[in-house]
Amino acid sequence: MSFHYQCMPFLYFCVVLILCIQILSTSVSGANEYRDDKYIEYGDVLEDYPAYHDHRRPVCSPDDTSNNEQRCLNPSDFVLNEFFVAGINLARYNNNRHAVPAPKYRHFNEYRLHTRPFLLYHDFDIGDKIQGNETWMDLILIRRHLQRPSISFYSDKVARKRWLKERGYPQPFLFYSEYRDLLTPKRLNASQEELAQAILPRIPTTHGFCAKPNHMSMTMGNWLVDIDPYQKDRPVKFSRTAKQLRDDQVFDSRECADSLAHGLLREAATIESFALKNIRPGFVVEELISNHEDRSLPPHEFCIFVVWGRVYIAQWNSVEVTNRYLDGFIYRDGSIVPGCDFKGTLPEWVPWNEMVMMAESLATGKDMFRVDFLVGVPRYSPPGTAPRAVLSECAFHTNTQWCNSFMAEELVRLWIAGYKIGNYHVVENPEIPPDFLSKAQLYNLNHP
Repeated sequence: MSFHYQCMPFLYFCVVLILCIQILSTSVSGANEYRDDKYIEYGDVLEDYPAYHDHRRPVCSPDDTSNNEQRCLNPSDFVLNEFFVAGINLARYNNNRHAVPAPKYRHFNEYRLHTRPFLLYHDFDIGDKIQGNETWMDLILIRRHLQRPSISFYSDKVARKRWLKERGYPQPFLFYSEYRDLLTPKRLNASQEELAQAILPRIPTTHGFCAKPNHMSMTMGNWLVDIDPYQKDRPVKFSRTAKQLRDDQVFDSRECADSLAHGLLREAATIESFALKNIRPGFVVEELISNHEDRSLPPHEFCIFVVWGRVYIAQWNSVEVTNRYLDGFIYRDGSIVPGCDFKGTLPEWVPWNEMVMMAESLATGKDMFRVDFLVGVPRYSPPGTAPRAVLSECAFHTNTQWCNSFMAEELVRLWIAGYKIGNYHVVENPEIPPDFLSKAQLYNLNHP
């Protein structure tokens, strides 16, 4: 056989490999681009959303005694010494992930006799699923597949914003919110065009707003629109991607209504939880909150993780022009977590203590919960207005990307510790409104 024919299988393999790489790169790069249906998508091609980034700095070797923070990361630097919940220091539970010496409770029952237990809402209880060696993704997957209809309440923007308003929590002023089935009650199977016609009168035309679908996350389908009520001749600025608002395109409220209608007919992304997928489609239109230093930008965002009712850490995000940035992570006491890009201190304009108090209040009865805040100013407030914190949303299932794995592993250690120490009682959840309906429950009502 000639050399030419001997090489043919290898050449064929190379051609196929190159084509596969091109197809894969095109599909991944298109995750944040316009699709054929012209609406923005995020992450729906990623079945396994990454739990955390690669380490920004290399991990210290075991024999490295220099402790040079600028050069490497030491896993033990992320292990807390104290994390008290219901009188018990969960940080004393040690699963030896990094062989870090730590005191342990030898007889947990002795400590439970002298403390009041944590009251855990029954629909958050996953104690029967905890083995003790879970990773962050293991626990998130448990949450993702947990089929408890009441949990959908915490991801339902329409229901939650009404609930928060009744209880006086600060949030952007709510202009309008509704479920799809109530937009066109006589046409439960309304088309996109019919839904858009019903939505259009609800789109503000004399002032700016933020509009978002009820059953999507990661800013998917969000519209930020800046219509200055005091400068009628100024071009409308807007963003379809929750990034910088620009006026290089013409805003059309019909396009916005059509986009929201399209979202009402879509299913949640593949990587989302059962809780989110089980939410009744709907949308909210609320006050536009802006960055206090540049009102063409969205506000700063703080995603606060609460473990067994106590704040553990917060993720700080901000937007600069066309990109969303991770500014860093912050501990409960306001100190900066090592290992990320941010090296400074928390600015004075961040109402940190206020956010901690609200996050812990909203996390009552929950083993792990994320509470998201926007820190900025109402878009049309007077110049010099001080930034304030308003509630954005809460997350039962989170797709957070950590800047290193160690802070996620420490959260896991504390989360598991609460179950393994066992100082909790499972109680009924009093927060779910009696008239709350998930998507499945609504379907059952309409199809007896």
